[in-house]
Amino acid sequence: MLKKKVLAGLMMSACLSSIHAEAESIWSALKGGTPTVQLRLRYEDVSDDTSATGAKDVQDLTLRTAIGYKTGTYMGLSAYAQLEDISMIDDNDKANADARASELNQAFLKYGNSDFETVLGRQTLIYDNARHIGNVGWRQNDQTFDAATLKYTKDKLSLNYNYVWQANRITNTQQEMSSHLVNAAYDFKTIKVVGYYYLLDFDTGTTNFFTDTHDTDTYGIRLAGAAPVGATKLLYTLEYALQSDGSDATVSFDADYILAELGASFSGVTIKGGYEVLGVDNGVSFSTPLATVHAFNGWSDKVIAAQLKGNANGIEDTYFAISGKVVGIALLGMYHDIKPETGTSATIEGSEIDLQATYATKVGFTFGAKAAFFDADAAANDLDKFWLWTEYKI
Repeated sequence: MLKKKVLAGLMMSACLSSIHAEAESIWSALKGGTPTVQLRLRYEDVSDDTSATGAKDVQDLTLRTAIGYKTGTYMGLSAYAQLEDISMIDDNDKANADARASELNQAFLKYGNSDFETVLGRQTLIYDNARHIGNVGWRQNDQTFDAATLKYTKDKLSLNYNYVWQANRITNTQQEMSSHLVNAAYDFKTIKVVGYYYLLDFDTGTTNFFTDTHDTDTYGIRLAGAAPVGATKLLYTLEYALQSDGSDATVSFDADYILAELGASFSGVTIKGGYEVLGVDNGVSFSTPLATVHAFNGWSDKVIAAQLKGNANGIEDTYFAISGKVVGIALLGMYHDIKPETGTSATIEGSEIDLQATYATKVGFTFGAKAAFFDADAAANDLDKFWLWTEYKI
């Protein structure tokens, strides 16, 4: 805890000294800022066959209100603050994925120039496709981090470092930690190469979702790109990571993560096929506790616990996706064949169909419909979800 306060204090002192030195210009920067607004009204319906009495079925209507203000920039210094409220307009008093919340969602100071940037405070962090570090932007209450960020960008090179001492989770709870995130990328003409190292060190506490047993060290490399082949654009992604027990973990393991994806885009249509594995070693599987897990292995979130905290069987997902636009409506369909990476697990084995349609207007409104249908191999284990929403954002 002491090193957290020392690091935060040093960076804050530097920022405050800059503010004091430029007090008159800071006021003009404050007055010249930009407000941000997001209103998202969403209906969610859940049908869960794991309960014969329907006790796990949920229907609720929620409203996300997020209002923020970004100051102007003077001598590289700026600030941003955002208040967030999640209201239950109508629900059936059962366990909802979106918890009621009223909180300071983001609040940070930023200093930077054309090459270098530092951010201190509560902020959003998203790396690559959010498979390892993300904001869970689909949920009404998104995930933010209390962190210190250093970023260097020069031409096609990007170097990022974060020290994170708290994750503010979608369940309106806080997870204390002492974690280090490193992400480095170079963007070539037809391929982007990313290397990363994520050291997650969770603080043990009775209210924490994660404990010392979930500490992990993850090293990985990701290759993603596109290349024209005639009138078609070829899309490809390869990723490999090795995850081992972290500083206070009680079980030693070395689990693999594998992703291989190939696709093509032509005439406004994109088709992709992929294979993803969260491997297992010594009874512990690869986990992604700070990821946007909803975006992976099916929107039903049937295997969300296995992604977040790992399990004894891992996950193997073979999937296909097709997307495009029809009369201005963006359409996306996906099929997943999901099974354990090793052994058997009745809660993981099955297939899923995901469907989504969205329409965005020129004045900031978006309308959407989305559905997920998980068909389990085991009896009485199916899960269906359906959403309707409208959003206004500036």
